[in-house]
Amino acid sequence: MNKIKNYEAIIIGGGPAGISCALELHESRIKYILLERNPHLGGQLNDYQNTIRNFAARFWESGPALRDDMEALCKKIGVSMELSEPISKIDLQTKTVWGSKNTYQGKTIFIATGTRPRMLSIEGAESVKGNVILDVEKNEEQLLGKSVVVIGGGDNALMDCLWLAPRCLSVLLVNRSDRFKARPDVIADVKKLPNVEIITNSQVKSVSGIDGKLENVTIVNNNSGEELVHSADYLAIRVGFTGNSELVSGQLNLHESGLVVIDQSCKTSKEGVFAGGDMVFPECHGIAKSVGDGLIAARSMFRYLINQKS
Repeated sequence: MNKIKNYEAIIIGGGPAGISCALELHESRIKYILLERNPHLGGQLNDYQNTIRNFAARFWESGPALRDDMEALCKKIGVSMELSEPISKIDLQTKTVWGSKNTYQGKTIFIATGTRPRMLSIEGAESVKGNVILDVEKNEEQLLGKSVVVIGGGDNALMDCLWLAPRCLSVLLVNRSDRFKARPDVIADVKKLPNVEIITNSQVKSVSGIDGKLENVTIVNNNSGEELVHSADYLAIRVGFTGNSELVSGQLNLHESGLVVIDQSCKTSKEGVFAGGDMVFPECHGIAKSVGDGLIAARSMFRYLINQKS
């Protein structure tokens, strides 16, 4: 049976929000522990290969580069953390967290478990699931020289088109609206690419193939109902994210997207439980915002602990 360890504050998730919260709690001399399932800190920074230019500190070549700096700072300061510690269960009523190494009990909890790409329910997708992907960069070898259909209209979808264009035979971008959520400069860059076609006001209705391999993607126009069958080798779904909130589902007020609902102090619907980063609603994704959430949550936790003692 795992040993029970007691803390004033438990941080679940070692991304920018969790790191920021830990640094502030460390300064406040609060007894805390940061739990991260991976062997490194950084959360989604580990998968971010683009340059980071909008975090007001300095320029980083990639997410892992920023992660390395954050991790080095935590080690230098002596942040209390447990890496490679996946969580199997959370009881927010008793503020107990079950990990693979220990069981942790706290007076407050900060949840910063991030998000994952949202999947769509598409007819036929299960039969060709090996060719329906959520992350193009992790499938670089398979995508080289192939035809790819990308679903989405945000930064991630259009950035994928920029990444795919020099590697693939052709790219078709399907957006359900005639407006894009992506940055104007990214949209302009995508429209310049000779092997990228864009279809708007449309959705992918179904996919089909043979022997588990994708061959055709059926696209329906939202206005006319007209259908188009497009030949493709892969389908990339880039329609946003859903919160990694399964372990607290039914215990907290969640938005329909799976994101945890918080107030301006990062408080959730459960007393003594706070949340921040990409997995909260209202959503505003960004490294700077996540770092801010961690700071706000830490100070809210500090005030909560002081009030409990008085």
